[in-house]
Amino acid sequence: MNNYFFRKIFSFLILATLVGMVFLPHMQTEEQHKKDIIIVDDEGDGDFTSIQDALNFSSSGDTIEVYSGTYEGRITIDHQIFIHGIDREFEKGDDTGAPVLTSSTYVGLLILVEADDCEISGFYINPGIPEGDEFGNNGIALHSKNNRVFNNVLQTGNRGIIAYVGRDTADCSNNSIYNNSVSGFSVAIQIEGDHCLVKNDEIFNNTYGIHIFDADDVYVTTNNFIDNFMHAFIFWIPFSYNIYYSRPKNVTFDKNYYDDWIFSFPKPILRGFAPLLIPILFSITFDWHPAQEPYEYDFPVTHIS
Repeated sequence: MNNYFFRKIFSFLILATLVGMVFLPHMQTEEQHKKDIIIVDDEGDGDFTSIQDALNFSSSGDTIEVYSGTYEGRITIDHQIFIHGIDREFEKGDDTGAPVLTSSTYVGLLILVEADDCEISGFYINPGIPEGDEFGNNGIALHSKNNRVFNNVLQTGNRGIIAYVGRDTADCSNNSIYNNSVSGFSVAIQIEGDHCLVKNDEIFNNTYGIHIFDADDVYVTTNNFIDNFMHAFIFWIPFSYNIYYSRPKNVTFDKNYYDDWIFSFPKPILRGFAPLLIPILFSITFDWHPAQEPYEYDFPVTHIS
C-alpha cells in the first residue's frame, strides 16, 4: 500500500511539472507583455496621465508610449527606458500631433536622463523661458551614456540637447543625437561626452548651433546649420570644477550644410578657450566636405514655426 501511495504522489508531481512547463511560460509571457508597454494619455484613457508617474511605475527595459496631448513639468529618468511619443489620440478625445512636453515655470532641466541606454523620440519639446527668467529651461540633458535622442522637434529655451558632465562628473559618452529639429535656443546642441554622434539634425535660428566642450571623437555630419549667430564652436576649458581637461581631439565635422558658406572648399570651424571665446587660430578644425545645398529631412514630427 505504501508503494501504491508513493507511486500516486510521484505521478502527480510529474504531471504538475509537465503542466507547469507547458502553461507557465505562456502565462509569464502574457504578464510580462502587459508590463513592457505603459500607456500615457493626458485624458486618462491609458495607464497614467503623467509621464513621471509612468516612469516611477516602470521597470528597467520597459517602453512608455505617450499619446497626443500636453504634458507639463520636469521629467527625471533614472533607469533604462524607451519613451516614444505617438502622434495621435489614444481612444477617446480629439488631441492630434506629437505630444508636447513643456513647463510654464523654471525647472532648469525639462528632461533629465540619469540612466544609460535610453531612447527619447517623437516629441515636440518646448522648455520655454518662464516669465522673469533670463535664459530659460534646458530641453534634454543626457547625464549618462549610450542614449539615443531622435525624431523630436525642440523649440525655445536655453539649451536644446546637452550631453553634459556638470558639477558632478558623469560618463556621457556614446550618445547619439539624430533626426531632430532644434531652434530658438541659446545653444541648440552641447556635447561634453566622448564618442558622440550628431547627425541629420536641422539646427536653425539659435544663438549657437553646436558647442563641443572638451570632448574627444565627436562626429558631426549631414546636419543643416541655418540662421544661427555662430554655427559651431569647439571649446577647451583646461581647468574646471577642480578637474583638468585635455584639449579636444578627433572632433570631425563632415558633409554639413552651412548657410554662410557657399564655397566648395573646406569650411573652418573655430576652436577656442571657454568661457571667454578666445579663438585658437592655429588649431582650426575643418569640415572638409561642406554640402552645397541644405538637406531635405523627412521628420515624423510636425515642424512647428
